[in-house]
Amino acid sequence: MRSVIANDNFFEGIPVAPDMEILMVSADLKVLPHGDADAELIQYPAPGSGRLSDSCGLDSTPPVPFTLDCGAQMLGLETRADETVYYFLSKAHQGDWYQIILSPQSGKTVWVKDQHVKGLDMTTHLLVDWLQSGDSYVLAHEVVDPVPSISVLSKPDDRSEVLTECVGYADGDGLVQIDKIRNGDWVHATCLENECFATQDPERACTPLRQAQGIACVQGWARWRGKNGHLMLYPHEALSEGC
Repeated sequence: MRSVIANDNFFEGIPVAPDMEILMVSADLKVLPHGDADAELIQYPAPGSGRLSDSCGLDSTPPVPFTLDCGAQMLGLETRADETVYYFLSKAHQGDWYQIILSPQSGKTVWVKDQHVKGLDMTTHLLVDWLQSGDSYVLAHEVVDPVPSISVLSKPDDRSEVLTECVGYADGDGLVQIDKIRNGDWVHATCLENECFATQDPERACTPLRQAQGIACVQGWARWRGKNGHLMLYPHEALSEGC
């Protein structure tokens, strides 16, 4: 079973760039030679320098949500069987060295190194690819407060027709992916509402005949990044708790 949890406060008040990257750190406790003891990120002030005294323990249930003991904030967590994937905002990459941003609000950074330990893998991906890694979307906290919806338009253009106002996905309703297509700051999406029918409805994986007939759901374009550069959507996995 795959579970994806996004930190919808991560970029609050901070603009994002289309070419931003995230560092994905995958820890498999069954494969790591010493289990939990190896599930850590060793911190360095710069590539090739001596390590800092504090390491960063990888914890899938930290006391402060989405914040590790070293103060590093995560964009999200993904769990699947014995493997946990931790998502960090990456600023730079030099060979096996990755500079991660501890908090976008503070701008503080630290370097970590891929030690090539079996069971601990590091890879980078574009932020927008991570955004489309789920089957649905939740709205950024700063979008939800005070307006708990996002516009779905007929074209990826603010001047085009507003087809509907859609909420973040929850309990079978809300914004879901149509496909991986995007156009600049826009993603192709459909809005599940009023018991409409859509082949992209994630719950059809559990009940294939669910709403096999009915009014078609609105399909259109939604902004993943606002005109002010702020992130408006975060990834969500509708069936993360199973059918």
